[in-house]
Amino acid sequence: CGECVDICPVQACELTPRGIVTNEELCENCGQCAEVCPAKATEMSGRYESVTELLKVIETERPFFDQSDGGVTFSGGEPLLYPKFLKEILDACGSRHIHRTVDTSGQAKTKTLLEIAKRTDLFLYDLKIMDSKKHKEWTGVENKRILRNLEALAKTGAAIQIRIPLIKG
Repeated sequence: CGECVDICPVQACELTPRGIVTNEELCENCGQCAEVCPAKATEMSGRYESVTELLKVIETERPFFDQSDGGVTFSGGEPLLYPKFLKEILDACGSRHIHRTVDTSGQAKTKTLLEIAKRTDLFLYDLKIMDSKKHKEWTGVENKRILRNLEALAKTGAAIQIRIPLIKG
């Protein structure tokens, strides 16, 4: 219908013969296009939160944490892609005695991982496959960095649960 094209403040949406195309270089993720889309063909699947805003949401879950000895898990995508925000929210949770878990593939800079480790109570570490060639075949990247990072993380004494997918065949 073109409603999104009309409302986009940076002209990132374009109506083409293939449908609506969003120019990711221009898009500021304001969400106005999703708000006006009557067919829900465009929708926002996330939103930006400040550390303060996110901490308010986390705090609403405290009764569950207290009963279960649980806490908060940062996963995604890959939470290590946002190290500045992750450090800040982990510090904020730590200051409130909220258990902090980071779910990661380990595909990040070692320095980043080790900085995050200082603020994390538990790592859920996804290890897809040991063979680097097969890892690249199935995931698109070799696992050399992932394995190096796992070794570096283990040397810090961090609590780590390694998770390996088991797929029949």
